[in-house]
Amino acid sequence: MNNNPFDMFSKMGEIKKAIESTIVEGSAGGNMVKVTLRGNMQVTSLSIDETLIKGGDKEMIESLVISAMNDALKKLQDSMLKSLLPFSGSGLPPFES
Repeated sequence: MNNNPFDMFSKMGEIKKAIESTIVEGSAGGNMVKVTLRGNMQVTSLSIDETLIKGGDKEMIESLVISAMNDALKKLQDSMLKSLLPFSGSGLPPFES
């Protein structure tokens, strides 16, 4: 990577835009619950299979929504870390997943 700080700031701006436009989907319960999350941490959709709703098990639905959200957040975190890999040798602290 070039040591020019302006190049680094430009690259970081590109990475920020890429992260913000990232879309991930998390799921749980064999895809019975799906959550779509953008890189800016906004939930853009939530899908719950009709059979869960008809079953009426509120606690199970809540648990599956939480699991799907956590799955989406983990995928987004992994995507962000991959986007930041070019900076791992530029004096920034190491990242852990």
